Amino acid sequence: MARSLPLSRFNVLTTEEPDVALESVRLRQPGVRTIDPPRGRSWRLVSNAARLGPVTLVASESGGYAIDTEPARQLRVPMPLFGSMALVDRGEEIDLGRAEAFLVPATRGRVAFRPGSGLVLLSADADAVAEAMRLLDCAVDPVPLADRFAAETRLPGLSTFRRTVVGAIREIEDVPERILRLERFRRARAEALLLHLADVLVRAVAPRSTGERPKSRVVRRALEYIEATPPEAFSYAALAASAGASLRTVQIAFRRELDTTVGEWVRGLRLAKARALLREGPPDLTVTQAAELAGFYHPGRFASAYRAAFGENPSETGRRRRR
Repeated sequence: MARSLPLSRFNVLTTEEPDVALESVRLRQPGVRTIDPPRGRSWRLVSNAARLGPVTLVASESGGYAIDTEPARQLRVPMPLFGSMALVDRGEEIDLGRAEAFLVPATRGRVAFRPGSGLVLLSADADAVAEAMRLLDCAVDPVPLADRFAAETRLPGLSTFRRTVVGAIREIEDVPERILRLERFRRARAEALLLHLADVLVRAVAPRSTGERPKSRVVRRALEYIEATPPEAFSYAALAASAGASLRTVQIAFRRELDTTVGEWVRGLRLAKARALLREGPPDLTVTQAAELAGFYHPGRFASAYRAAFGENPSETGRRRRR
């Protein structure tokens, strides 16, 4: 029990009484019916939780226990920090080992946490997940989908999702209390987690293909705006409006689908345009003019970014054009 758990500032509970533990777990996970600690040896539950609207994050450590749940419109995603876990379904125990993450809908039944295991558990309202899935152009009901993929440890995106959840917990621990109380902060974190979970489920039902996975509507519209808008007219507010989503949602979608930020994507396109101008533009086109046409108005920053991207100074590219 010497390990420190995440979420240490949130509703921390330490108890050796199963009834107290059950009450605590029910507060964190509505629908939990029973909690069964191991018999014949000492036992203690250390558990903490943070609620972010439709999302609840839990961190716990114990001598091992199992919980039974009633059917509910919730998804639960346990992610072990250490130790191992198992599902118990109709009397059959399914060893999950040290899985990165696995989906368990509340309708699954029984989840057992091994002695000495610690975990992070994310619980999300299924209707909120479904709404996030619709944003990604997928209208599948997430509850039976999670049931279908329970105990599956190889779903695309699960490892990234685990890191996202753990990162959210660390951030919650570090930010000042006054920030934590802001509904805007909590809503943004919940939205990010819901979109990542929805993306895992969308990938799970997407038809397997050797080609690139189709981009979501949000990303497609954002890319169309970026490519069609001259640098002097570009704005993040207009980008979000064109995508039909908040800027935060657009940023999350870019990170998830393109593995980059909106700013990095825009800068990359502008650098490519500047390089094309320097390679193929008029012989008298200067580096400064090419930079400004591409949307760079600070010569020093442009030169540094160009050198980092292409391994040479923009003037070197321009000299080759004039030869």
